[in-house]
Amino acid sequence: MQSVKKAFRKEMKLAVAAISPSQKESLSHLLFTRLVALKEFSAATRIAYFLSMDDEIRTKEMIEHSFNHGKTCFVPRYTKTDMNMYKIFDMDDVSTLPRTKWDIQQPEDDLEAREDPIQTDGLDIIIVPGLGFGRDGGRLGRGGGYYDQYLERFKEALPEQKQPLLIAVTFDCQLHDTVPTSNHDRKVHVIITPTQTIYCKNEEKTEITNCS
Repeated sequence: MQSVKKAFRKEMKLAVAAISPSQKESLSHLLFTRLVALKEFSAATRIAYFLSMDDEIRTKEMIEHSFNHGKTCFVPRYTKTDMNMYKIFDMDDVSTLPRTKWDIQQPEDDLEAREDPIQTDGLDIIIVPGLGFGRDGGRLGRGGGYYDQYLERFKEALPEQKQPLLIAVTFDCQLHDTVPTSNHDRKVHVIITPTQTIYCKNEEKTEITNCS
């Protein structure tokens, strides 16, 4: 399975690399309009995003829209062994977050001043990245297992009503009928591309209960 995943990741990276920077921006905006049209998104008050790498859907417009509509936003902080989400305060805060050696912006030196949703009121939605997605909700990440491990800790720490709806955002070329996954890989509930919104048929919930 690992060799199959590795080959699939390579294929997906090549497909995204063929999209020009200007196309990535315009496609990301199309996806943004689909995301904000979701009733689940409108109802949500606490949303975790990722801060985009070059080969990912741009999330800046989503985050800015969320701040403008009074939503509380969170982003990941990665270490060598795990990932946690921390609150961000506004777009100025986002712009000053330091970059890691992987060129990922993340909170670093002031974590005590930032809310950790596992320790407080949970999340309504997590916007999930990935290299490939299946229409059944299957997700192929980069291989670090960060999101799967985080979601498992989230599930153990908080009751069902504080568990998040998982929304994947991805380019159309990364969407397939199925992707190679293992038993421990968590499925997403909704997949959004620039042209499609898919409610996945899996055992997980597909509606949110507002955390606030």
